[in-house]
Amino acid sequence: MPRLLFKFLGLSFLLLCCTAFGFFKANTLKSRLDALEKIKNGLLTLKERLRLHSGDKNRLISGCFPNIDKLLQSLPPEDKKLWNEFFAHFGCSDTKSEYERCASFITLFDNKINTLSREIGEQQKLYKSLGFFSGVFLCIFFI
Repeated sequence: MPRLLFKFLGLSFLLLCCTAFGFFKANTLKSRLDALEKIKNGLLTLKERLRLHSGDKNRLISGCFPNIDKLLQSLPPEDKKLWNEFFAHFGCSDTKSEYERCASFITLFDNKINTLSREIGEQQKLYKSLGFFSGVFLCIFFI
């Protein structure tokens, strides 16, 4: 009897872990979307501050993007590449050019956000289902 109980607890734990891993992977997709939205909002703020000519550009960046290191950790390399491309030559031209450059990068980030938000619902369902059914498969395998 105790042996059957331990087997049941082990299989339940296995199912729970696989399902939790699926939910964790689904949440990772959501964190990427949130990070991209925060970057876009920071770019919008930077664009408006550039329009108003409110000071030094380096100070503007630190004011528009607080905790940027934490945001960049949740992004894949292709998003980091776009971020680095924006700041590669930031501050080298006049304010009007920087304003237009901000507007174009806002459009790029907005396109990424729209594409990702369309795909994220399906992928989240996929990860959650895959986690649960892989747990069920492993439970059946170990019975």
